[in-house]
Amino acid sequence: MDGYRRLRRVLLRVMAVAALVAATWIPSPALANNNAGLRTIPLTIVNNLNQTTNLYVLILGVINRDNGVGFPVGTNVYVTDVQGDVAITPAIPGNAPQSLSLNVGAGGVNQLTLPKLSAVRIYSSIGAGLLVHTGGIKGGGLVLPTVQNPNDPNFNTKFDFTELTWVPQGAIEGHPEITTNLGINVTQVDAFGLAQQFTIEGTDPATFQPNTALTSGFLSTARRPALLNTLQSFGPPWSNLIVGNGVRARALAPNLAIKASLFPSNQLDDYTSQVFSTFVSSLPITTTVNVCSNPDPNFCETVTYNFTGSTVNGELVFSDASKGGAIFSFKPWSTLHAYEGSFPYGSIQPDTFADQQAGLAVQAKLQGALLRTTLITNPDLDGYCSDPSQFYVNAPVNKYAQLWHDNGINGKAYGFGFDDTCNQSSFKLIFNPTALTITLLGSLT
Repeated sequence: MDGYRRLRRVLLRVMAVAALVAATWIPSPALANNNAGLRTIPLTIVNNLNQTTNLYVLILGVINRDNGVGFPVGTNVYVTDVQGDVAITPAIPGNAPQSLSLNVGAGGVNQLTLPKLSAVRIYSSIGAGLLVHTGGIKGGGLVLPTVQNPNDPNFNTKFDFTELTWVPQGAIEGHPEITTNLGINVTQVDAFGLAQQFTIEGTDPATFQPNTALTSGFLSTARRPALLNTLQSFGPPWSNLIVGNGVRARALAPNLAIKASLFPSNQLDDYTSQVFSTFVSSLPITTTVNVCSNPDPNFCETVTYNFTGSTVNGELVFSDASKGGAIFSFKPWSTLHAYEGSFPYGSIQPDTFADQQAGLAVQAKLQGALLRTTLITNPDLDGYCSDPSQFYVNAPVNKYAQLWHDNGINGKAYGFGFDDTCNQSSFKLIFNPTALTITLLGSLT
């Protein structure tokens, strides 16, 4: 995971062959290993969608330890059975995608096993397994559905995913029993397909209390039809985010909808102009970031920046007086830049490795404040986090992200890429995981 815990950034694009299995086998916590010698935990998927169509589950990930049985570190694998065994992704050509999903049937409670992998996605699809491919390369990353493309073979399939990574944990003083950590979230960064909730069990990272259960995702009362109906009621351009060929397959995030010509590419342009004009003469934007001075993951010498940001000659310039002044600048960004959280540098480019990392950190915080529309009313990119009641209040309100937060446990959701700033995402971390439950909340249409 990177500094912002954005698991989606390390997830690989992948695809594949159908594997039908009986869902009657119940995994035992005592089963420590799968066919690759990987640690495992019970995975329960609860299907409360109130329908009789079969549920398909696709689990993919990356080997994060060399176990000496043919799966070197970095190998792309998928789970082949409910016992948590894995196989290297097969050579599936792009013009003949296949399903690598497990058909777990129409039952309400489905028992599987999750092996210890990195960059994991657990896809749940209704009525059909997702069709995937590897570009014809054995061991290649699976190429997954292009959710905004009407020609994608999965376009009308109703599906969603949970993403996680389960990795070794560095030594913690006084707690030699802690050996691994699992970070997990549900996300609407690209799209919304199903209302999901998860509960992960293990040792609480805050208290080191074992047998702790942490739950996140959608509220138990959330229902897919009601969420899509609310989005529809907002009218254009928000209602245009709902797509499907004759069915409501999913709601796209604005950035993907812009690329599909379904959402106005200039929707935030006036807001951006207002931001740049505001910081010509008002109090500057402020934030503090801490980054590493070099790319060596084993040796991080921390560098602290105390930034101020003001508009100079049409660019938003971020400076640290203690480091000689201007470090980098942003030129006016497009609506797509804002929704993607990637802002174009202007005439002042970050120079050193630390400057570059500081630039990325500021972009993350900037996207959070922009898409919550707090930047103009409170330019402190750190201090504004203390009052989430002020998020999604000022025009132009990001109704896509607001909808998921309104229906998320404790108001948490992943409505855009850097929604983890201000601790607003659905992400949870647990030490020494012992079990995972994913619940598909009731009602499908």
